[in-house]
Amino acid sequence: MLAAIPEAARVESFPGAQAFAEYFLDQASTALVKRDSGAIDVLADEECVYCANVRDSIASLEEAGSTVSGGDSVYPWEVASGGLQSDGTWAVRLRAETAPIEVTSAAGDTTVAVPAESADVTVALRWQVDRWQVLEVVAEVA
Repeated sequence: MLAAIPEAARVESFPGAQAFAEYFLDQASTALVKRDSGAIDVLADEECVYCANVRDSIASLEEAGSTVSGGDSVYPWEVASGGLQSDGTWAVRLRAETAPIEVTSAAGDTTVAVPAESADVTVALRWQVDRWQVLEVVAEVA
């Protein structure tokens, strides 16, 4: 898992934090589609509420036999805002434009359809010796 992190996201700098934040958000989306929280488990702090919610969603999908499709995101801001915070953590604020998401039941019926949306996302990170760790993710629909 750690070997899959892009080289640009392996540097303790704001561009590195931005690259990692984008990578993590993509991994969270993929985790729902694959119903596998492995990436979240490795990349996030155990107290991350957003991450716990992703894990809970995966468990609910598995229990119901449902699948998720769509939800890919693009990040139109070339440079995000944020940076090193006074407590030593990093904040990355960026815009995420997410494709429509569809949840399909085990019977093949669409149970949830979420339209495409834009959100302003803040990812809180901590540099851990040689890699980033996600502390929290907060999104507000733009």
